Amino acid sequence: MTDGIGRVAWWGFSPSQSLVRLLETNLREELTEEGDGGSEREKDVNVLMVGAGDCRHILKTLVDAKRYPNVQFNIYVIEPRMEVVARHMLLLSIALKKKNVVGLDAKVNMFLELYGNTLIRPATSSFLREEASFLIKMITDPSAMAARMPWISLDQLKFKHRDELESICKFWREEEQSAFPVQELWDARLRQQHKERYDVRENMFDWDHAMNLVEKCPYIQGKHYKQWRETGVAFEEGDAEYSVPNNTLASGEMIKTSKGVVAKRGYWGDMVTGPFITFGADPSLSDKFREKRNNKLRYNAVDITRYNVLSLFGQLTYGEEFKATLQDNATGDGFQTKVEVLDDDEEGDDDESEEVHMKVDNVRVHFLQPGAMENELIRKPRHHNKFHAAVFSNSMVHLLTKDVAKVMRDKSMIACESAKYMLVLNKDQTKQFTEKVVDFAKAATFKPLGDASVDADVLVFTRG
Repeated sequence: MTDGIGRVAWWGFSPSQSLVRLLETNLREELTEEGDGGSEREKDVNVLMVGAGDCRHILKTLVDAKRYPNVQFNIYVIEPRMEVVARHMLLLSIALKKKNVVGLDAKVNMFLELYGNTLIRPATSSFLREEASFLIKMITDPSAMAARMPWISLDQLKFKHRDELESICKFWREEEQSAFPVQELWDARLRQQHKERYDVRENMFDWDHAMNLVEKCPYIQGKHYKQWRETGVAFEEGDAEYSVPNNTLASGEMIKTSKGVVAKRGYWGDMVTGPFITFGADPSLSDKFREKRNNKLRYNAVDITRYNVLSLFGQLTYGEEFKATLQDNATGDGFQTKVEVLDDDEEGDDDESEEVHMKVDNVRVHFLQPGAMENELIRKPRHHNKFHAAVFSNSMVHLLTKDVAKVMRDKSMIACESAKYMLVLNKDQTKQFTEKVVDFAKAATFKPLGDASVDADVLVFTRG
């Protein structure tokens, strides 16, 4: 599976989901809603997130957690690569910037560029260098982290992991484009992937889109998908220039060569599915996304992604009362989506404060070291009976062993990313993957919540 999907998960392969809403499925009585007059049954609610690849679930959880001010939500994150942890920190930092520091539209654009593009604008590259310096300060100074980003904890990382995070952020400040010639690296991966069919790769892109992707997510347009497959650029705004390598997508690998095994920096992520699924496969926020013209959907996954991310950031800034409306501008090749922010004159944060981030009251993200599941959580009794819910990516579901039962509480939930959007798998392989996940969950004393369908985005299991 590694040829097309790659060795590093820079993004997930399922739509974003709120961990709070997952908890509400089976544990609503454990949560104390504001103003209900009930007693607190749980001071802390702990959720384990294994290999998600990005912070999409955390962002939705930050919004929904506001409904339960008496509950402290602790999200424990395990990623196999520290480069992914660094991106978690960067993208969360961007999302939680105050509106007087970064405007809403600018925040959305920079987030999406850094999230899913191999090439970014010069202005975004300058912002990345500044943000990398800020993160280095946070990583190397625990007291600064506690004061400036108290909603993130690196306490359970070893010094070597902190050093690695610092080194990664230092590379992000690199201005010399030859340090990460991502266009050359992308083309080299294309050549390796397609081999003798390299010259007809566009036909392969068309086939994957028409035969594998459209039936699963009809909002992903062929032109966007093929452009990303060719260049690695998924999200563009207007006529902006996307010319600077996105250093956050660089990682190192040990590669076998004729001279032996050598360390090589490159792009080792997904080159088949793309970053469209996580925020662009869920059209539920606006009925307009289901509209058709000439029997074709008027809006696409890029439109939906931009709208959904803006809605998330708006709700983080202004609260759940934030609303956005869609306005269409007819163009020669269809429609572009514009977002009009309502009630933008309301105070969403304290503009007089010197802090650059919004206040986060009841969510904290704890980054655990790679291998923490086997070496820490399962082995040490203090972590047993700890988690109310767990989320596994499809690339890390092998960690869902029978021993996971030790760390999960009664009535807890497990959500496993399905293989629905793994285009490298055929239907029989997808079915086999689904059956294997069900077997893993049952061995850990969990049973499917409803049918474990191969067409589901996420497979949900419950205990008790």
